[in-house]
Amino acid sequence: MARQDLRFDKLTAPPEAENLPVQHLAAAFNDTSASYKFFWFLAILEFVKSGKSNIAPIDFLLSHMAAGAWYPVNYFRLSFGKSDALSEVVKSFISEKNIPISESYANVAKIAEAVLRDDPKSKAAKSLFERGRFVPFRFLTPWFANELKGIRDQEKQEKIVALASANFQNHQNLSLYRFTADKKHIEIQPRWFGYMARHLEILESFCHWHLIQFVQKFNPNVPGISQKLFAPLQRHLATAKKFWELAGPLNCIYSGKRITDKSASIDHFLPWSFVTHDLLWNLIPTSKEVNSSKSDSLPSLERYFQPFAVAQYQAFHVVSKKSGVSKILEDYEILFQDKGGTSPMKMSQEKFIELLHSNIYPQRELARNMGFNVDWVYKG
Repeated sequence: MARQDLRFDKLTAPPEAENLPVQHLAAAFNDTSASYKFFWFLAILEFVKSGKSNIAPIDFLLSHMAAGAWYPVNYFRLSFGKSDALSEVVKSFISEKNIPISESYANVAKIAEAVLRDDPKSKAAKSLFERGRFVPFRFLTPWFANELKGIRDQEKQEKIVALASANFQNHQNLSLYRFTADKKHIEIQPRWFGYMARHLEILESFCHWHLIQFVQKFNPNVPGISQKLFAPLQRHLATAKKFWELAGPLNCIYSGKRITDKSASIDHFLPWSFVTHDLLWNLIPTSKEVNSSKSDSLPSLERYFQPFAVAQYQAFHVVSKKSGVSKILEDYEILFQDKGGTSPMKMSQEKFIELLHSNIYPQRELARNMGFNVDWVYKG
């Protein structure tokens, strides 16, 4: 499910198809209050992508659900809402099974599947099995909305199983899938299977677009939601390295030590896993040792903001006096323009620092509320 192209078109409906009730698939994502629908369908697409058969083990799909939610929940700390159980499933895997936060989608899926198979009594397995009691059945609700009216919740599962089977060859309302006798597998309807295989990328984008809208509701002020559904992409620090080379040598704001070319590393003052960008006003050289120690923590503003901001101001003015640097300095021009300030070229140090603080402080508070470690201090 790793995706390098993060340009999401506004796909509010899946592709049309003759003799397929695609309106029910679209309805599955309307006004949903739970994340499972998105990750369940993405897991089905992942299975279809493998091209093995049209009979998918539910354990495979549940494991890929957990893997799909891994980075949004664990790495980027996004909320799916207070009542969303999938977040707790993912958190139980990292706390109980010690899976690294940066583990790949494929490996998380393999580990989760192995846990379901080999350690079914673990908390992680039980929490994922619990999703399996509801998710595969409730996803089909739009196909049988009329038939399910007035049915009590505890009776819906068996009703959906019967309806899915009865409509598996009903060309007026082909069910997306039906359940095997042991309810451990789903059998994807062949016509639906072919449809998904033909439109994999479009359907993934359709689901991702709706997932972004869903996640945005619970994280309204978080930057770069679309960048936070997947494993981090490669960072682009060439401009930052060039900028700080032009600015000249400086002492590390965290350790106080002189930074040399061999020891230099670029630190995101607000952690990259929160901002998901490489804009210059958030970057500062440090040593590799310090950068590794800081990781994705939020540094103490009381201790480090002033030296950070001063270093930013001085570096900007040194670089701005050099020729051919207008492109490099765009990040600052855009930032201060958005803050209602004049060009940073004309600002006093006091004004520059004030506006930088007005940008960083609210973001830092939001990151704190999302669970990022705060007030980090270097103890080297």
